[in-house]
Amino acid sequence: MAGPVSIAFVSSLPRWGGGEKWMLHAARAMADRGHRVSLIGQPGGEITRRAAASGLRVHELKMGGIAVPWTLVALRTILARERVAVACVNQDREVHLTALASAGLPGFRLVPRRGSPDPIKGKPFYRYSYARRVDRLIVNCAALGEKVCARAPWFDRAKLRVVPNGIDADAFAATARPGRVRAELGLAPGRPVVSLVGEVGRRKGQAVLLEAAAKLRADGATRDAVFLLAGEGSARTELEARAQALGLADGTVRFLGFRADVPDLLADTDLLVLPSFEEGFPNTLLEGMALGLPVVSTPVDGIPELVVDGVTGVLTPPGDAAALAAAIGALLGDAGRRRALGEAGRTRARTEFADARMMDAVDDCLTAW
Repeated sequence: MAGPVSIAFVSSLPRWGGGEKWMLHAARAMADRGHRVSLIGQPGGEITRRAAASGLRVHELKMGGIAVPWTLVALRTILARERVAVACVNQDREVHLTALASAGLPGFRLVPRRGSPDPIKGKPFYRYSYARRVDRLIVNCAALGEKVCARAPWFDRAKLRVVPNGIDADAFAATARPGRVRAELGLAPGRPVVSLVGEVGRRKGQAVLLEAAAKLRADGATRDAVFLLAGEGSARTELEARAQALGLADGTVRFLGFRADVPDLLADTDLLVLPSFEEGFPNTLLEGMALGLPVVSTPVDGIPELVVDGVTGVLTPPGDAAALAAAIGALLGDAGRRRALGEAGRTRARTEFADARMMDAVDDCLTAW
């Protein structure tokens, strides 16, 4: 790792999501390593608020599109005044804004980090930003690196750096309060709880889980199981209607909305499910594994790089509600196998994805040139 470097993290989204969570964590980790770290964020944005509360140097900047000249001027002024050597960004808008605003600044480096499977587009301005201005591109799994570059054969893949999400398993476990969510929801200690945590939409596969839950209920094998869906998204109303139509709105399926207490929710979960159609490297599964939860997911994108089928969890074909129901039913009926998968997952999370190792790798990506 290099000596102290001036690093700016740039976030243009006001909402809180996985990318913002990673960015704030990385910013704090780089500051702890002695780098001069600042965050440039939207006024009133959640990451802006949390960064300021954590003691990071924060610059509020209303970030419009690349066609807004004052945004570029203001961003360039901050980068120059702070003598920023490297900027780490998440969204394509931030890539384009920073690429333009930093043009001509001596020794400046631009390092985006991508955690979603959306490919780099082939439009001319993407070619300028990614081919000419981006110095490295961090992705959180090898499969994602291939996917984001699929439409950009002109992008130099030598710039790719794979840095999986990491976790401090002990610190995460220490924040969990077992029993609190069950008490809140009126769930008896022995009632089986299956949880899905993620944005409510097509990608995460909530609709598939509803079909699987209906099949399990009809079969009678796990009649007392409750399915908790945590998260918000554009498909929530549609999925709630589908749960009603399937006869699951009697408490079998519960939509919890956004939860700030995910560790508590996971601590009261027996089986963590994520039947995704598309993924990066899902932090939810890593957190569940760190708590010793068995997982059921799908072999898409980066998930097989995290979940070892038959060892730390079970992978079923995406969109296959029958297979998902069979996997859930089998594990809910076999406490010993759940424990074995969960313990193997806990060990894998601690050894292969230790947070300190991952942040060391991020440090190298941002400062070792």
